[in-house]
Amino acid sequence: MRFGWPIVLVMVVLVWPPHARAQSAAAIGIQIADAAMERACLAGRPPAPAYARMLEKKANDLMRRYLDFATAGDSKGLAKQFTGAATARWSTGGTQRPVNALTDPFLVGVPRSQVSLEQLAFVAGGDQETGRGIWLVTIDDGQTKRSFEYGMDMAPNGWGMFRILHLTVFTERGKAVPPVPFCHLSMTASY
Repeated sequence: MRFGWPIVLVMVVLVWPPHARAQSAAAIGIQIADAAMERACLAGRPPAPAYARMLEKKANDLMRRYLDFATAGDSKGLAKQFTGAATARWSTGGTQRPVNALTDPFLVGVPRSQVSLEQLAFVAGGDQETGRGIWLVTIDDGQTKRSFEYGMDMAPNGWGMFRILHLTVFTERGKAVPPVPFCHLSMTASY
């Protein structure tokens, strides 16, 4: 007995468990939604305001955690604030340091109570998953004040967690280029 392909397809669909059909339909729906979001992103549409606020909050939380570990001189804790990707980097003055054994020379040993953080600029990526910003880090020991600008690119690292992809410390105020709207993080236009 010979069946044509339409009949075989109908038979497969009928014996295919309902939960598998639903999962397949959901996966197709997600792919269609992702494609639409990607087209909008590439066309320059900014991220939804709720996503932008959420990413900005996560970026500020991430910078606060960075300062906590950096002032404590905790290189293991500091390394965990980075994505773990081969492209993750920390740099200052054109010099890059590996993130797996990092200490921040500007903050290590400084009491956390003497360090303040102020967000200067932040832009959420049109992909609604990444962000880029500049923070002013000021060290005030009661006698002298030193300020640095920290430019950070942030990316998701699974399960709603965000980590630092790139972090550059600018030792002079005004040297960090303000972030501009973008769709996806780029290695050529990053901190």
